[in-house]
Amino acid sequence: MKIERCVSEDIMRILELDSCIECAWSKDNFIDSFNNGITEFLKATDGEKILGYVGYDVILDEICINNIAVDAAYRRLGIGTELIKQVINNATETGKNRIFLEVNEQNISAIALYKKMGFELLAHRPNYYGKDKNAAVYVKNIAWK
Repeated sequence: MKIERCVSEDIMRILELDSCIECAWSKDNFIDSFNNGITEFLKATDGEKILGYVGYDVILDEICINNIAVDAAYRRLGIGTELIKQVINNATETGKNRIFLEVNEQNISAIALYKKMGFELLAHRPNYYGKDKNAAVYVKNIAWK
C-alpha cells in the first residue's frame, strides 16, 4: 500500500468512497476543495486502486480533517490508521501545532481509531449531523521534530 497526494482525476473514485459515509460531499464540494488552496487530499493505493482517502484543510498552524473514508472491502486492515499517520507526519514536518476533526458520537470504530492515534476529546456539537446526531470534536497536539 502506498500513501500519496490525490490528483483531480481521483475525484470520481473519492466520491464513490465518500458516498458510504453519513455526510457525503457533493462533486462540486470536492472540485472546490481541490482548487481552494487550503485543502489537501491523500489516497491509499494498491497499484492503481484507491482503497481510501483523507481530506484536510491547512489553516495557519492547524490542520482540520474534513473527511476520511476506506472502501468497505478493505476496512479493518489499517488503511485508516496509515492515512491518519501521514496527516500527523505532514503536520509535524510543516510545523503545525494541532489537528482537529469532528466525528459522529455514534461512530465507535472511528472514535477508537482517533483515540489510538492520540486524539483527545475537546468538545461536543449537538445536532451537528442532524436531529439527535451529535458530533464529538477531537484534537491532537503536535510535538515538532
